[in-house]
Amino acid sequence: MSKNSRTAVQRTGSVSGSERGQRARGRRMNTVLLVVGLLFTAFISFLSHEWGATWHSIVGIGALGVIAWHVYSQRRWVRSATSKRMAHAERRLVIFNTVLAATFIIAILSGFPVWLAGAGGLIESVHSISGTVFLPVAIGHLFLNRRRISVKLRRRPVTA
Repeated sequence: MSKNSRTAVQRTGSVSGSERGQRARGRRMNTVLLVVGLLFTAFISFLSHEWGATWHSIVGIGALGVIAWHVYSQRRWVRSATSKRMAHAERRLVIFNTVLAATFIIAILSGFPVWLAGAGGLIESVHSISGTVFLPVAIGHLFLNRRRISVKLRRRPVTA
């Protein structure tokens, strides 16, 4: 949207059909990129484990960026879930997302000593277990959000 049309929207409160369509396409593309990026980085993280610690860690750090983008794009929902906690209408998703975030944070934090210092034993076990738990929880997260994702991917007719 151009600066002039943004000013016009602020004055009149309306947006033309073509501008609305462009924003919808942009949101749809954002959703596609996020879903594909999240799935891609999750699966590549597991595959890259066989490529060595450096590649696996690079992919994990890349996943951190994609997940940060996802959390940022869902910041209103995260704020709502944080303030309402168990009173939130989507309690299952709040619990699932908390477990998902915890497994990811544990995997990232335990991965650094394994990668940089070659740590083994308990730290390596924690990293392996949290990473293994992360993938099915991420798939569950996708399943619980399937309607929200399908709505964002649907094309809506643009009315003038």
